[in-house]
Amino acid sequence: KDRVLYYLDIGVLHHYNGNYEKSNEYLTRAEEAIDDLFTRSVSRAAASLLLNDNVLEYTGEDYEDIYINIFKGINYLKLDEFDKAFVEIRRINQKLNVLEDKYKDLAKAYQSSDDAEVEFRAAANRFHNSVLGRYLSMIIYRAEGQMDAAQIDYNHINEAWRLQSSIYDFAMPNLTDHLTHSDKAKVNFVSFVGKSPYKRAFERRITTFDNHMIISGNEPIEFIDTIYWPGLSKDYHFKFSLPFMRERESQVHKVRVYADNQYQGDLEKIEDVARIAIETFAVKAPIIYLRSVTRAVVKGLVAERAKKEMSARTGSIEGFLLRVATDIAVDISENADLRLSRFFPGKTMIGEIELDPGVYNLKIEYRDRFGNVLFTDYQPSVKVSKQGLNLVNSFYLN
Repeated sequence: KDRVLYYLDIGVLHHYNGNYEKSNEYLTRAEEAIDDLFTRSVSRAAASLLLNDNVLEYTGEDYEDIYINIFKGINYLKLDEFDKAFVEIRRINQKLNVLEDKYKDLAKAYQSSDDAEVEFRAAANRFHNSVLGRYLSMIIYRAEGQMDAAQIDYNHINEAWRLQSSIYDFAMPNLTDHLTHSDKAKVNFVSFVGKSPYKRAFERRITTFDNHMIISGNEPIEFIDTIYWPGLSKDYHFKFSLPFMRERESQVHKVRVYADNQYQGDLEKIEDVARIAIETFAVKAPIIYLRSVTRAVVKGLVAERAKKEMSARTGSIEGFLLRVATDIAVDISENADLRLSRFFPGKTMIGEIELDPGVYNLKIEYRDRFGNVLFTDYQPSVKVSKQGLNLVNSFYLN
């Protein structure tokens, strides 16, 4: 049931290790499994709301699905297969265009379930344009001499900072020289830094009244909500947990580039993967919330009836122990699904330098905020050509 996680993890690890064909093989399996399992999850949603995600196959987070194509695109570029790289990069925006509709369909499926007592809705998607995808497309077009097409991607990058300020809330990298002519060879760097978010569970408490309930919690922020539920009786108390995404702090403050030990400049952040993960998770968060509420109430009411029957049929101590066991079983079944891939980056850094054609020993240096070197990625004997695309990729997941 966790094959998507396995394919994602091993596919990304093969990418980091330079096994680009193997990486694409496993990432393709992950992508196919995500498509298949999500289709099945829509059918399953119409059948029942009461299945906990932890017992179901993991269908992947949307940022994982999007970044599959980022990794595959870079893999194909390293294999000098530009046409296939373009296919992967186009897939990114295709997926973003249908993201909101995808969860609207899932919400409709849950709405049709016999257990549905509330209206299911997906949140609006605010992420429509991946700058990293546009950047890769831009430098490919430039390498092929299609400068008008490269300019269009450059315009889309500028537009992303204007229209998606909640995601791209940092300074836009300086790309002004990327489309200018030079007598030297352009070398492009893509570096993955830090780790993607993790999921943490936070508890929510339900108190029932006649025909409605109040849901409350203290973390991650003070929370209270009222839901109308026809036929509900008062004085029941249930609880459940919800998954929330949390960013990880990275030790990396600067990424410096050297060619033959000559300092060439610092890389700049172009995409906050963690922010994208949280933003895309928010599209389906209302569905997860209402499904968890429904499951907790329905299972809780069934458990309360069962406890009353136990009390009527058994002695006081035996009945007490059975009631406690029932409460524990219900609580365990309401644990949040915290599954997530482990090796995706937290942010992406890019940069471009110009060198005379030749062979260079490159060095990518990762430093903390105090200037201490955390890690040095040595890439010896890198051939730099005036023609084509000179793409150097690196990573440091701390």
